[in-house]
Amino acid sequence: MVSRLAKMLILAASIAAASPLPAQQVALRRDTPIASAALRADLATLRRAYETLHPGLYRYLTREEVAARFDAVDRYFGSDRTVAEAFLALTRLTAAIRCGHSYPNFFNQSKAIGQALFEGQDKLPVAFRWLDHRMVVTADHAPDADLPRGTEIVTINGVPTRTILDSLLPLARADGGNDAKRVAYLEVQGQERYQPFDVLYPLVFPVQGPRFTLTIRRPGTTATRRVTVAALTAVERRAQGGAVAEPADDAPLWHYEETGNIGVLTMPTWVTFNSKWNGARWLDSVLDAATARALPDLVVDLRANEGGVDAGNQILARLIDAPLRLPTYLRHVRYRRVPEDLA
Repeated sequence: MVSRLAKMLILAASIAAASPLPAQQVALRRDTPIASAALRADLATLRRAYETLHPGLYRYLTREEVAARFDAVDRYFGSDRTVAEAFLALTRLTAAIRCGHSYPNFFNQSKAIGQALFEGQDKLPVAFRWLDHRMVVTADHAPDADLPRGTEIVTINGVPTRTILDSLLPLARADGGNDAKRVAYLEVQGQERYQPFDVLYPLVFPVQGPRFTLTIRRPGTTATRRVTVAALTAVERRAQGGAVAEPADDAPLWHYEETGNIGVLTMPTWVTFNSKWNGARWLDSVLDAATARALPDLVVDLRANEGGVDAGNQILARLIDAPLRLPTYLRHVRYRRVPEDLA
């Protein structure tokens, strides 16, 4: 487990602080340069935070391997780099640590960085999943093309989608060797404000102009064809996600419905500590009602869930008839007190 302060140091890439722009100038572009000296100074702070505070730093890499990766980024920052280049370098560095909580968190960036890197008209106009390294459309949002559910996108702007996935995987956050999580992380299903594929793809494969040229294979066919589709903005992407993408502070985060004698409880997140909604009370009321009706089956849909509070224990308590001893956390710590210079 990582303390709140350590998380702040580890998760928040310090690009905005490194910018040599005047304080009153808040507009950035992805090609805005950042001075080498500022980048290297921030990297030194990040490195010291990792080496001093991060309990899992050497879980999958040796000290020498970690040092080599930081040294490589320091050499890369020996020249001025753009906002996009710096963000990409830090993303690649932190992903190599293989700690799913350690990355330049999209949601922790300044408004200026968010506007520069996340809000452009460079989003693929579909929702999709990766099936055996194949990009398969699950929802078509392209007004100028017919990409029905099940369509395979074979290339994007001439680059095979398999190559795209292989290029993005080293940037995807996950714990240890969980590559299945990394693949799922790079799908687009509209469940969050920022989709990782939407952020990372344009950094690795810069989008030239607001259109994509796709090679596709529609369901039930073997032949491929080429289509051109308009790219989406971040605002348009979020409009497709609806309430799931940006719920109100007091909006329910979970959903329950019954079909016949089957209850379906959909819980895309257990991160309720930022919400004013009383999830525990809501869940008790749902489970009380299902128990009163003696429903024989309950489906708990956790497919988009990355964790959060222990909401699962509240459900588990209804499914057992004797006390169950739960496994305890084994805590690994790197420090007792944050050094003053980092604090």
